[in-house]
Amino acid sequence: MEDKHAEIAELGETQSLPIEDKHMPKPKWQAYLETEEATRMVYLIFGLVAIAMTMSFLQFRTSAICCGDWDGYYHIRWSALLWESLSSGKWLPDFVWLPLTVLNPADYNDHHFLFHLLQIPFLWFFEPVMAAKVAAVVFATLAIFSVYWLLHHYKVDHQLLWLGGILTCANMFYYRMNMAKAPPLTIIFTIAGIYMLFERKYVWLLPLMFAFVWTYSLFPLLFIAAVIWAAIIGWNERKFEWQPIAYTGLGMIAGNIINPYFSAEHRTGPQTSRRTTLRK
Repeated sequence: MEDKHAEIAELGETQSLPIEDKHMPKPKWQAYLETEEATRMVYLIFGLVAIAMTMSFLQFRTSAICCGDWDGYYHIRWSALLWESLSSGKWLPDFVWLPLTVLNPADYNDHHFLFHLLQIPFLWFFEPVMAAKVAAVVFATLAIFSVYWLLHHYKVDHQLLWLGGILTCANMFYYRMNMAKAPPLTIIFTIAGIYMLFERKYVWLLPLMFAFVWTYSLFPLLFIAAVIWAAIIGWNERKFEWQPIAYTGLGMIAGNIINPYFSAEHRTGPQTSRRTTLRK
């Protein structure tokens, strides 16, 4: 008799409970938010925001271009001159300020050419010094974030711990990242190259190296990385992985030859007459 009363009581409690979600499945977004992947994505977004705030804080502690280096002023001024010349239908401007040095108008070579082009859009919205500062924050943020993204993509454990390690590195690294110069783009290209090596998307190393050559003179780093990768594959898999070396090598050659500064006659128009006057 007692068992029957207990069974009836249990049945009553069960009937009084609300209908569970087995008849009303959770929305996809809610189900996604409960996954580990969603947690890792939150960490990734948090990392991007933290890096951007850190770079902005350091850059805007002063009204000048950070950090005690004059090169940032040269780079943004040259970007402005490039835009003035190209937008008016002319070709490359002459570098006329050091005529008695190897940087004379005839021999000047802009080995930051793509970097200078990438700074131009910031000049559409800001005056030169502010444009250089904002560009420095954007490029530095993307450089550091690319390292963090690589850790996220390959599911390295303890993402936030690694983020803390990245954001507490040597102060000299922060100086280099905030100087409104090309080194942040070097990190971006290098991380992109590492990703392509890991994924064995070797053909994309050619255009990447081509762009790297146009951006900064440290482009051999990517070729060295390809050689090291080929050596590791050869050791582990007992085969010669020639593609990364070939594609980075071809990109390096093409980037130097297909280059506005490769030929001695890379300038035409009014600049030529001005160069002749300087030589006289």
